[in-house]
Amino acid sequence: MQFIFDGEIYKVIKITGPAHNMLGLSFVENNSVSNSVEIIPLQAKNDEASNISASEVQQQVVAAITEMNAKFRINYKVAKIQFVPSDTPATNIYKELAIELINRVIMKGKFIRV
Repeated sequence: MQFIFDGEIYKVIKITGPAHNMLGLSFVENNSVSNSVEIIPLQAKNDEASNISASEVQQQVVAAITEMNAKFRINYKVAKIQFVPSDTPATNIYKELAIELINRVIMKGKFIRV
């Protein structure tokens, strides 16, 4: 897995054989009252077919954040979700990626900065 931070959005990329997935998350301040989440589907260069719905990604990310908030007694809230609709569909991959990303943020792990 690769972990990237572009100054606003934390990103994780997982490529295993023919499968590939990318997830980007931007967090809001804990005291923010806004519950709105901006979902940003990133289009592939050649306009490939969509394999994944925005609502499916959002459900998995929300489940991951709920789980991590309970586990670490934190109050993370997501403001933006980035994903590539033409990525490889897989059950719970975005939950897994969100958990890995949040773990890395909490543990102050290394991110490639761009």
